[in-house]
Amino acid sequence: MNSNKKFKAAIAAVSALAVLTGVGSTLAYLTDSETHTNTVTYGNVQIDLIESNWDDSASHVLVPGRSIAKNPTTENTGSEDQLVIMKVVMPYKANGQTANPSTGAISTADTPYYSLNFNTTDWTALTGNEAKDTSAHTITYLYGYKTKVAAAGTTNALFTTVTMNNFIDGEVTSSSDDIVVTAYAIQTEGLVAAAQPTTAELNTAYTLVTGQGTESTSREANTGGAKNLAGTALGG
Repeated sequence: MNSNKKFKAAIAAVSALAVLTGVGSTLAYLTDSETHTNTVTYGNVQIDLIESNWDDSASHVLVPGRSIAKNPTTENTGSEDQLVIMKVVMPYKANGQTANPSTGAISTADTPYYSLNFNTTDWTALTGNEAKDTSAHTITYLYGYKTKVAAAGTTNALFTTVTMNNFIDGEVTSSSDDIVVTAYAIQTEGLVAAAQPTTAELNTAYTLVTGQGTESTSREANTGGAKNLAGTALGG
């Protein structure tokens, strides 16, 4: 009799243990899962050189002392904030003789063919400004925009007029000479945090953008960007 009681007690103990183990197993298999896909869109840097005052189809004739309108600006047609550099290359006359229009006094000096009324309020001269190539007889002007340019933003014009310097007869013998304007842009992120970059930062930007290879290759303003020289969107 006593032995049966002990047996039943043992069975009851085992049964209770089995129930508790079953509860524990259920809790052990509770799970959760969550998925989120991050879509990344790549930003781009694109610049368009615009000269709204320049009629590309017209004939532009200069004589000493005459001025014509020319207003190179840029528009950020990309998606990222950018720093803007503009380079202007024109011929100069070595030991050119010019006359003072008021007194008639003759001066002799290396003289650019044209004078430009540079906008130094919005643009700052960079290292290499007014550098001369004595073989090609060209002079280069190099300026950086004092404020970073946001997407869809524009710069003010680097200059607004071109005036032929007052050379005496026979000093300028070619029938035409080019003024070549090139605009460069580079992302601001990683280069400058402030809204107004320093001159040193703009110099660094120019060094970087001209060392990038294909990205810095000049494209014709009328065909190579989002807009043509007049500021009209290309490609519909």
